[in-house]
Amino acid sequence: MNHVRQFEDADAPALATLMMEMVAFYRRPLAVQGDLQTDIVRQAQDVKIVVAFTDDMLSGFATYGFLYPVAGLQSFAYLQQIYVASDVRRRGVAEDIMSFIAARCLDRGCNWMEWSTGVDNLPARKFYEGLGANPSEKIMFEISGSALRALAERTKLVL
Repeated sequence: MNHVRQFEDADAPALATLMMEMVAFYRRPLAVQGDLQTDIVRQAQDVKIVVAFTDDMLSGFATYGFLYPVAGLQSFAYLQQIYVASDVRRRGVAEDIMSFIAARCLDRGCNWMEWSTGVDNLPARKFYEGLGANPSEKIMFEISGSALRALAERTKLVL
């Protein structure tokens, strides 16, 4: 049985372990400097983190936030990341997480959620469409590394 709730600081050790699995899954280098558990607790002050448990073991998580304003001056939820442990996939964890966030969205008076996935991630796209989501016509942009630094250097403001 799955149970979903908001992150609590005591979840940091188990969440750190699952996040390390995610880093390996996506084949990305670990960018955290310092202790990962401490970083998770610090980051949870600025972003909402949802954790899922299956049989009392942390089995998935998602990060999301509410953004405002957008067209029509309405807030919405943006799902940044969702990840389910490899050994419990196809057991309803992701759907339970998405349902939990959808309920928080409605609680806040939001009438939509947005997220993205890779165009080649067909299992995720099928899952999202099965929830009733539709692909968006938006194009997602990214900036990093030297391009991010160059953009930051254009600022005329003293930070």
